[in-house]
Amino acid sequence: MCIYQKRPFKFMLKFFVFVNIIFIIMCFFGCAPKGTNADIDDKIDVVSSDIPIQGQEEGMDSDTWLSLGAEIRELNSISGMDEPVILVNGYPITKKEIETQKIYSKYLGKEALKESIDSLIRARVAKTEAMRLDIQPSREKIDAYLKQVDETLKNKAVGTETIFAYMEGAGITQEAYLSMLEETSYDMFQRKALWESVKASQKDKDYENYIDELVRNAEIEILAPEVEELLAK
Repeated sequence: MCIYQKRPFKFMLKFFVFVNIIFIIMCFFGCAPKGTNADIDDKIDVVSSDIPIQGQEEGMDSDTWLSLGAEIRELNSISGMDEPVILVNGYPITKKEIETQKIYSKYLGKEALKESIDSLIRARVAKTEAMRLDIQPSREKIDAYLKQVDETLKNKAVGTETIFAYMEGAGITQEAYLSMLEETSYDMFQRKALWESVKASQKDKDYENYIDELVRNAEIEILAPEVEELLAK
């Protein structure tokens, strides 16, 4: 067992990596709603997911997303994927989440893996702080965002072919995809609401500095030796 917080670090991401599918949507057809925390995430650990730098998309065509989706689908048949491998203030990051990031890193480069795990940890730290403060995101904003994504997919807008390829590979319907997005968009808007509620008291700090401080004060336990090794690289 390792207490992650005892290893001080500064997140200086060389590029953005994926943590969840919501940012795939943002990346390929730019449907991030007005007033979301996209500006906040750009300052910290967007994968999330949460948006890759220009040029990364060139190697991520429909065939690539089809293969990626198929690999992630295979994780569902492996036992033990729901086991926690990291605890962030008691909130788990599962083995499946780490294995998903390993799959992404095959396409984004090995250096993306540690950064994406760091991003997962930071996102959990933000979530647990929002939960502690009883901060909930706007349901109206979440619904409006999901409606926007749904309409974009239904209209088969330019760039959505990669999303449909992913869904085919993952073996999920558009409805199931939107259900996944509902959960991730909840977290996205919750982070936005967290920052909006505290930024007035942060003086000269920006969102990145705020999360850095939360991470330093968080109880973060690495339960799996292989994950500890990945983070030590």
